[in-house]
Amino acid sequence: MESMYDTLLLLPLFQGLSQSDLTSIIEKVRMHFAKYATGEVMARAGDSCQDLVFVLRGGVSAETQSPTGLYSVIEYLPAGSVIEPQTLFGMHTRYTATYTTVEPTHIVSIPKTDVLSQLNQRPIFLLNYINIVCNRAQSLGNKLWTRGGGGIQGRMLTFFLSLIDRPVGTKVIRIRTDALADILGETRAGTIRTLLALQEQGLLQWEPKGEIVIPDAARLAEGLQ
Repeated sequence: MESMYDTLLLLPLFQGLSQSDLTSIIEKVRMHFAKYATGEVMARAGDSCQDLVFVLRGGVSAETQSPTGLYSVIEYLPAGSVIEPQTLFGMHTRYTATYTTVEPTHIVSIPKTDVLSQLNQRPIFLLNYINIVCNRAQSLGNKLWTRGGGGIQGRMLTFFLSLIDRPVGTKVIRIRTDALADILGETRAGTIRTLLALQEQGLLQWEPKGEIVIPDAARLAEGLQ
């Protein structure tokens, strides 16, 4: 069975550290371990982010809602994920999504002040944090250059992919068909035909009540190539 050390060393912020380095960090850093039952809300959009939170076991859903409230996106974070590291610092330090457990989940959180002390003292810790934030920034930057062609299918795929933060795994988009048609500048009938065509290709599952399930985001991206 994996020890706590083995589990922590697999987390992105601690990769490259030796067990002795990790022991030193544990002795100096306040690590808060917590357990959540299925369906518990860990944090809500708009809550202040004062801790760096890692999912040790289990899984969490992250639901982000558009500013207008017309649509929302649900993504899933497996064990080993870090929750909004980019929100810990900067101008806006409030969570952008609501995080709910989808199974019994164990997490560990590190207070912001302790994260700062380790960033200053340990180059590997600093490099890991920079890599996490930069990888996300580069991924978001690449989306700005993604083009799906002039057809409705290309524009629809581009829109869906623009909403996705993590380019792998299952995603759920909740949006009314008429709202989607307005965003794409298409008729409702044309939007429905395109959703059915994408469903036929196995790229998504469409529920007329307003839910679109994307089984594999990576496959969806291939549809633009």
